[in-house]
Amino acid sequence: DIANYMELSKPSVCAAVKQLQAQGYITKDGNGIIELTKSGRAEAKEVFERHCFFEEKLIAVGVSPEQAHADAARLEHAVSNESFHALKKAGLPAGS
Repeated sequence: DIANYMELSKPSVCAAVKQLQAQGYITKDGNGIIELTKSGRAEAKEVFERHCFFEEKLIAVGVSPEQAHADAARLEHAVSNESFHALKKAGLPAGS
């Protein structure tokens, strides 16, 4: 279902699920039901916060929403915690 919904290959999704399980971010029961763990929810929240931050800033400086979304999806994983928190702390206003 995940592969179909996200238009990804089943082997890619299976590999990602195994990796997320090994990292303790998700559980999968005997029926294939996947749930986030407490640490998985925390990580998802952090990644979503990063995504929204970068998408908002890119749109504010004139990047199209579609491109900003695509770029934010990459940036949310590429920037270190230290750099992300420094950018947030700098309080860059939208459009700066």
